Amino acid sequence: MISAIAQFLANVSIGLMSPFASHHTPPTECASHDKIEYCYYKGDSATHKVIYFNHGFGNDQKGWTVNPVEARIEDYWTAHNIPHPTVVTISKQIWWYTEKAQGDELTQFVKWFESTHISFEPDRIVYGDSMGGHNSYRWALDYPDLFSRMALICPALPRYWAPNSPGWVQGAYEPFANMLISEYYNSSSDPKFNPINAIPSGGLANAVKRVHVIAATNDQFGFHDSDVALFEALKKNPAVNATFEEQAINHCDADSAQLAEILGGN
Repeated sequence: MISAIAQFLANVSIGLMSPFASHHTPPTECASHDKIEYCYYKGDSATHKVIYFNHGFGNDQKGWTVNPVEARIEDYWTAHNIPHPTVVTISKQIWWYTEKAQGDELTQFVKWFESTHISFEPDRIVYGDSMGGHNSYRWALDYPDLFSRMALICPALPRYWAPNSPGWVQGAYEPFANMLISEYYNSSSDPKFNPINAIPSGGLANAVKRVHVIAATNDQFGFHDSDVALFEALKKNPAVNATFEEQAINHCDADSAQLAEILGGN
């Protein structure tokens, strides 16, 4: 039932995503492979960075083209002479990453994509907003050797992952968001598993050395507390350089300059 409601809301463009805006960079290619839809934005030859972008709920593989945050990131790269990384946006439409099998699918896609589109040794970065931030985090946790950096904008992490989080409703959409998350976690192989707990014990300690988390103090979906808890857990892992932004905004935006440096800079 919740999945049907989620699909309906996505169809009418209501969901966990940033407002749409026009963008100046068209994709090099948009296609599908083995149930995964993607758009490919070929980067500058001066960099081997490849960003895998997971979109928010209600968005799709064209998210990099239409979202204002990503447009401002590219403007920053251009203004500061930062070579534009290759960007690959990936989508399975309405889904929530709760089982390692979905990470296996994404990782197989990465291997296929790089074997057919990339002629260099990639420096992989995973980046996501809202639901895509959740997906990016779980993917990197399941495959800690795959990415060197991770950036998460207001990741959709359940409230019950945050210790000592108050129980009141923070915003009008929080009950829907929690029901959606709970439905997918209840159908997962381990519904009680809290990925935040894995970080201090070594999660992400292999290849992921740089993580940036952005939390919205006025997040109407109620993700703020768990986003803060995620950052606090990341700080306990000495192998990870974790940075944090807390912005007095609704769900969800970003400091484009800092985010652009993390995604494209040295």
